[in-house]
Amino acid sequence: YIKNIKPLNYVPIINVSSIMEGDTSHYLYVAIGLGIIVSEKNKGCLKNRLMIFSGSVTWLNLQGYTFAEKVRIIYSKIGGIENVYRPFEKIIEALVHSKYESETVDKINLLLVSSRVEYCKIKEIFEKSDFNNYPRMAFWNVWGNTNLPCASENDNVIFLSGQSPSALNILSNN
Repeated sequence: YIKNIKPLNYVPIINVSSIMEGDTSHYLYVAIGLGIIVSEKNKGCLKNRLMIFSGSVTWLNLQGYTFAEKVRIIYSKIGGIENVYRPFEKIIEALVHSKYESETVDKINLLLVSSRVEYCKIKEIFEKSDFNNYPRMAFWNVWGNTNLPCASENDNVIFLSGQSPSALNILSNN
């Protein structure tokens, strides 16, 4: 199935907090699967890497693991209180540490697989760090509700909803 997905260039950021468990745990499985697929379809330094978050943020390098092993690795880290904005703070820390040019931040592609997020708060995090631009953001709400994180006419923002991995091909066009 993954062979039908075009190459990507997105940092997958996956919510594995306890909010994704319980009666709606199939959303968690979809989020994990999407994160793994994106990491496998990425090129270069992003290949087989993804970021997961709950109360804390963890970068994972899944190179050399089977799909089942990747799922087990991610699943072992599930739980905790959701902090959907912490991954963006970690990304900024990494950008500052690597002396990334502010003018090229909009060349970064981020895919957030979660629910309940406000884009204006993400923009505030970047503004506080003196970055003039914002990364390209794709928001994937696996819960399928209609809550959008920002107005649909924002530049560099894509909204995805539902549970079909074939929608990842929309991201391949950036």
